[in-house]
Amino acid sequence: MLDSKEELKESENDAPKLETPLREEPRLAPQTLPEASEVLENKREESKVEITEPAQADDIRKVVGELAKDISITKLYMTGHSLGGYLAQIAAVEDYQKYPDFYNHVLRKVTTFSAPKVITSRTVWDAKNGF
Repeated sequence: MLDSKEELKESENDAPKLETPLREEPRLAPQTLPEASEVLENKREESKVEITEPAQADDIRKVVGELAKDISITKLYMTGHSLGGYLAQIAAVEDYQKYPDFYNHVLRKVTTFSAPKVITSRTVWDAKNGF
């Protein structure tokens, strides 16, 4: 055990010295990074997916047509989860575009849970303006 600072200094000086110097790590050549817009465009190209409507979309269109013609229905609330929510949104757009009286006077509310978003303010604007 060391008793004094001098003994500590002596023991530090007695430490073996490295005979070979530390080696240098190879350096990588600088690289030019692509522009962010180029990366995003490449990602867009890679991720293009064809989106198709589910087969049930035609079924909901038929149901909406039948409901819109049934004058005994005075209030209608639609709800759906996941695919059902998607179909409820399609039904609301169909009502709005093809059956405006039904949409304005009978359809009270559409509620969806964990459904893909298909109705946007742009969708509504397009529907109002005949697009």
